[in-house]
Amino acid sequence: MGGARASGAGRLAEALYGAGFSLLFAHEVDSGYWREWELFHLPGGISLFVVLHIAMGALLLAGFRSVVLRERAARAWSLLLAAGGTFAFCIHMTFIGLGHEQFRRPASVGVLAALLVVSVALAAVARRGAVSS
Repeated sequence: MGGARASGAGRLAEALYGAGFSLLFAHEVDSGYWREWELFHLPGGISLFVVLHIAMGALLLAGFRSVVLRERAARAWSLLLAAGGTFAFCIHMTFIGLGHEQFRRPASVGVLAALLVVSVALAAVARRGAVSS
């Protein structure tokens, strides 16, 4: 475990991970409004949706800890969050393109677009190896 606080590129990784986590969290709040479990035909409906989001939140917080501590796993956590953010953007834009009414409001699209930008930046920083010791 790398105990030293990050500087420079490490702080950028922390900021990008934190921003990506926050934007993904905002998107998931929006997902509750749009009843995303119905869009994805999730068996178990809202109950499973909530349980999955508890698990997702706990995992992504563990990833943030790893990034802050510059642990060896920080790169993998960063790439996982970046992939998740990119996937969220792509799948929701696909649904919009197919004519679904959900996630068309400016706030919804704005959060998803910002999540994509942050995800691409986080992936670039992680690929350079700037997230771990």
